[in-house]
Amino acid sequence: MLKRGLPPVHPGEILRKEYIQQRCLTITEVAQGLGIARANLSTIVNGRAGISPELAVKLSEALGNTTQFWVNL
Repeated sequence: MLKRGLPPVHPGEILRKEYIQQRCLTITEVAQGLGIARANLSTIVNGRAGISPELAVKLSEALGNTTQFWVNL
């Protein structure tokens, strides 16, 4: 494994920057689309909680990537 000296990126940061902000969505809109509470999505996006396997499935279906992508983050 390569050692880069960089801290790992939280999956919520990737979700926020690569998917929510680039599509000009709000946390509320995304939470409603995923069928989860806004507060739960907010804690993930703000780096205070991880992504559960159930949420990984919902994200993969909504965003067009794999469940494994989200689980690996």
